[in-house]
Amino acid sequence: MTNVLIYDAQTGSKLDSITRLFNQRAFVGLPLTFRRVSAADLLDHLDEQTDLLVLPGARAGTPYRTQLVDEKVERIKHLTQNGMQVLGICAGAYVLSRVFEYTDHFPEQGGSPQTKHIRDEPLGLVSAKAIGPDPVLQPIRQPDVTDPWSLYAAAHVGFDSSFLSPGSAAHLTLSLGPSFYDLDPAQCRPLATFNQTGAAAIIQFDYGQGGGILSGPALEVGGLDLLQFVHPRHHGNPARMDVLSKIENSFPVWADMWGEMLTRLLPRQSAHHEHIRRNMYRRPRLGK
Repeated sequence: MTNVLIYDAQTGSKLDSITRLFNQRAFVGLPLTFRRVSAADLLDHLDEQTDLLVLPGARAGTPYRTQLVDEKVERIKHLTQNGMQVLGICAGAYVLSRVFEYTDHFPEQGGSPQTKHIRDEPLGLVSAKAIGPDPVLQPIRQPDVTDPWSLYAAAHVGFDSSFLSPGSAAHLTLSLGPSFYDLDPAQCRPLATFNQTGAAAIIQFDYGQGGGILSGPALEVGGLDLLQFVHPRHHGNPARMDVLSKIENSFPVWADMWGEMLTRLLPRQSAHHEHIRRNMYRRPRLGK
């Protein structure tokens, strides 16, 4: 059995970051397992023993909407209804929302920005509207293909006191992710809000006996020693260094956030919750 499945849409995503989070922090010293899966083998591994399915960032959500269809969607909904948890980050959060709007400011074919208005998304487990990117939270600029960090901003969020200690706040990495609106209070609730706009940044939802968490910020991009992931030619870029500094200074709250999130996303692994919380403070070896 595999406890956590990380979906690989085989396009631009942050798979290495989310893999490091489980491999070098959360699951160290624990009998818990994770595996990357794609559209080709998802149904071979997604079953009643799966605790958590992760849909990380991918290009504008399109791969999820074309790959996770028919039997795959039905399997995800069935298992979530029966206790599985789902974590949607950035693009994953867009498509797990019943309604979403995404503006592509730099379409591949050129031309003016294009906004997708999606209603009744087939994969949408959550009665909420995801809208992004918000230029108030993240300056919209042409990405530098040689520097993934050119798409990152440091968004300041405050956490709900039901989630983390009262007054907890942090800068989290934002990479064109959504804000959440029109939440159905019978199904979902905010865990964090963007301080600049007051919109929900992270939400938790129920779905039958299961549920999950959706996040606009790219939560997997965090920790310490982040400069190793920036190409040396960009080390002198003031904007990059400002984002890195804010993210690294938020490490204690980021670690607390992941510890609490994973206890909620792995309710069937309660015997390991305290170990997971402690693991989030690990400092992985450089270059790994």
